[in-house]
Parts: sequence; structure tokens; C-alpha cells
Amino acid sequence: MGGGKGVGVQSDGSHGAMIAGNVIAGWSVGVKLLATNASADGSTVDGNYIGTNESGMAALPNGIGILITNLPGLKTTKGTVTGNVLSGNGTGVSIVAANGSTISKNFIGLAADGILPLGNLNDGVQILDSSSNYIGPLYEVQDGNMIAYNGGAGVSVSSSSSGNRVLGNSIFANGSLGIDLNPAGVALNDAGDADTGANNLQNFPVITSVRNEDGNTSISGTLNSMAGTTFRLEFFGNDKVNSLGFGEGRYFLGFTDVTTDASGNAAFDLNFPAVPGAPHVTATATDPDGNTSEFSAAIGQPLNISTRLRVQAGDNVLIGGFIITGSDPKRVLVRGIGPSLASSGVQDSLADPTLELHDVAGTLATNDNWKTRPDGSSQQAEIEATTIPPTNDLESAIVATLPANNASYTAIVRGEDNRTGIALVEAYDLDPAANSRLANISTRGLVETGNNVLIGGFIAGNGLTKVIVRAIGPTLSNAGITNPLPDPTLELHDGNGATLRSNDNWKLRPDGTSQQAEIEATTIPPTDDRESAIVQTLAPGNYTAIVRGKSNTTGIAVVEVYNIP
Repeated sequence: MGGGKGVGVQSDGSHGAMIAGNVIAGWSVGVKLLATNASADGSTVDGNYIGTNESGMAALPNGIGILITNLPGLKTTKGTVTGNVLSGNGTGVSIVAANGSTISKNFIGLAADGILPLGNLNDGVQILDSSSNYIGPLYEVQDGNMIAYNGGAGVSVSSSSSGNRVLGNSIFANGSLGIDLNPAGVALNDAGDADTGANNLQNFPVITSVRNEDGNTSISGTLNSMAGTTFRLEFFGNDKVNSLGFGEGRYFLGFTDVTTDASGNAAFDLNFPAVPGAPHVTATATDPDGNTSEFSAAIGQPLNISTRLRVQAGDNVLIGGFIITGSDPKRVLVRGIGPSLASSGVQDSLADPTLELHDVAGTLATNDNWKTRPDGSSQQAEIEATTIPPTNDLESAIVATLPANNASYTAIVRGEDNRTGIALVEAYDLDPAANSRLANISTRGLVETGNNVLIGGFIAGNGLTKVIVRAIGPTLSNAGITNPLPDPTLELHDGNGATLRSNDNWKLRPDGTSQQAEIEATTIPPTDDRESAIVQTLAPGNYTAIVRGKSNTTGIAVVEVYNIP
């Protein structure tokens, strides 16, 4: 072992070499395939451990695992790389100024067991100034590559490269995007796909709905790209997606072909067998010339709801509700927060909040001080295991695993001994990978003036999350509320406090144009014209909805966030 290359193959026109069954480690380049003649045949690299020890379970890095390249101006090397463990290197495979190679059935960033992480420091596969390469299965779908745990992208494609197909692989848990068409970062879609660059910066599909029911995953969405063209769309299930909401593709679900119309649009509505524990769906698009897009954004879900309000006595307490849809039970943490708000500058925080969790049949659990249960036994370890315990012993918390199937739950925060003050009620999704979600989260309380308005916060996580936010007041009188807020206004803010949207009466936008059709398309418009609503697609992050009374009116109101397809 040492500097230079471990195995070098120079092809001058004769049949390509076979490199098989070796342990190749500790070199600047593990295997180098180099063509010196325009008619050179390709070599095959098959069944080697490249960048690992003899067991394939520990790293012995090469700078580059496999380098496929040419003498200047040729671009003719056609390597076949199959069945290798290409892990623990600086870069797994680097294709530089070389066309027509195939990368298939390799572990790139995983140990030889195909399970344990053994990532390459940088990209799994790097394509530079090269075209018409293929990353995917040779014959059967299960022969795709597993590309995971690499420090950079799973597959990166430079701006001077095109026609590189990335199909049928399992790509997940990489430090950057699963497929990254340079420049680095998400290459957003453009109308008609007129831009150029890496793989022509092919547009990715836009997934608008994912439903996991009865063992099937139903996927709907659209593709906008070149008009009158047939594209291969591939779909993947994921247990999670990256913080940008644009994911990778861990489990190959299937594919379909779509043809765009004269405006460049095509729609899809498909069903595939569901993969348990992989509710987040992504997709790629590949054009007839082999240009594969980046992975699409995934459809996400609200992961947390927190609402701040002044808790008073009697009926004017803080009431948070949520609905769990899907089939799997959902594990949640519900918290009642008061004293620790003082550290955030809240001057009238509730000194000792109590918490109740109810379903439609009655009380499921109660808590006063979070470290102990009502019977005096300790629940401190259970709450701390969530990683988000309250920071004050007087605050309250409940961990519960709750049935789904459109079940409704209510959390109520009161003041011990009828104390009053500002408090938070929060519900956290502790198991976002489950086939269930917090589909609706709402809070009811007394809206006053100044700082004592109704402030609902939520976290959108694991993909783009489309929501409708509603502020309900007048129609609460139908439920027996004697003091409903007569005319609620609504504001939606991002995590930096910037106002994204605002609304007064739900049928109209602030500029006077109609949004009635958009709101009615959700199937859950408010039923009183004075109530407010906003539809928005949100990237992962923290958001706040604020309900006030128009002209400083006061009364009981509800703020609601629905996850919609």
C-alpha cells in the first residue's frame, strides 16, 4: 500500500481487463481505468473490496476508490463497475471526461453486510465533464446500487455533464442531496425546463398527495418539463428526508412513463405496494436522452403544535386538540409549559400548569409536575428519553401512544388552584416514520388585546408541508360558546418572524382578489364569511399563526392547522 494507484488498467484497443476479487486499499487511487485509443473496449471491476479491509467491515481508505478517465480529448473509457464494496475512501467512484460507463450492484458507503455505515468522505459517485453514464441495475431492479452514508452527495453531476441516468438505486443518509446536479444544492424547477447545465437541470416531479392505506401507497402529482416528451418517473419510499425537504430515495417503489402535453405538463396518479416505515415519497424524472433529475421534495407533515395563551379560570382555559390519521398508533409527547416562559421575557407566566389528555370517551391521563405521575411514581426517565423534557419541575408532560384512524384528542392546560397566567400547550410527534400523522391540530382560547392574543406555533418537518390555517370565531356559537370572537383576523409568520400571509375574511385576499376557489378546494372552508383562512406550502421549519380580534374585539376563538394533500 502507498501512494499512486493500486490497480491501473490502460486500454489501447484490445479487449478490456477484468479486475476481480481483490482488496485494494491505502492508495491515492484504488483502481484507475484509462483509455489511450478512441476504439478502446471497457474494463470490468467486479467483486472487490476497495477502501476496506479483507472483511469489508472497516475502512482502509484510498483517495479515490475507482477513477475512470481518458487521455485528453478521447472520452471513450467504458468501465463496468459491479458487485464491489466501494466504501471508506475519499470519493467512491470518480468518472472524469469519460462516457458510457455502468455502475451497478455496488455498496457505495456501506460495509460488506450492506447495513452498517462505512461512508466515503466526499461523494459516493462523482461525474465530471462526462456523459451517457449509467448508475443503476443491469438486469433486475434489485441490482441497483446502495449509495449511503457518504459525506457529500450520493451522486453528483457537474455542469458540463449530460445524459447520465440514475435509475433504480437505493440512495439514502448522505451528507448532501441524493442526486446533486451542480451547482451544489437544490436545482429548483423552471417553467418548461428551458434551463441548461448538469443533466440539463432536468425538472423533478412535484408530488401533491401521498396516502398509505390498506398496504398500498397512492401517489399523485405533476411534472412540468419539455412539451410533447415522454419521461420515466421513478418513485421511492423514505423513512425520513433531509432538512431541506428534498430527499433521497431509499426504497424503490416503481416507475411509470408520462408524456407532457403542448404546455409541458403531465399528471400522474399511481398505486404501489407500501413499504412499512417509509411514508415519505420522493420521485425523479429522466428524459429520453438519459438526463435524470434530482430527487423531488417529499410531502411532509406537522411534527409539533404549540399554542400560547393567557389561561384564566372556568371555561377560559387553554384547550389544544389534534386528530391522528393513518393506520399506525402514534406516540406523542404533550406538554403544559408555564414558569419557564419567564426566561423568554413573558412577565405573567402561569406559575404551576396542570395538564389533561382526553379522547372522545374521557380522560386518558393527567399530570401536574412532569417528573412524577399522579400515583407518585416517577416518569422522569420516560420524559427525558424524548430529549425534550420541560425545564421547570412545576411544568407538566404526558407521553402516550394513541390509536390513529381519524381519532380526536384534546389537551387542556389549567392553573393549579385556579391560578392564571400565560401558558403553552404543546403536542410533539415522537414517531414521524409511523404510517400515521397529526393531520389536524387546533387550539381554543380567549382572545384579548395587546399581547394576550391567540398564538399558535407549529413545526413543519420532513418535506414540503401543505397546510390550511384557519381562524374560527362566529361559528363557535353553534357549539354553545357564549362569547365567540365576532371577527377574527389571521397572520402566518415564519421562524424569523416575517409575515408570509395574512387574512381577514376568508373569501378575499388582502389585495381584494378572490381566494374562495383555493380555500374551497381543500374541502374545509370556514362556514362564516368573517372567519379567516390561509393555504400555504411550507418548507421544514417553525411557523406561527396569530389570531386577533378585528378592531380589538375580544372573545373565544380557535386556531387550526390542517395537513392537506
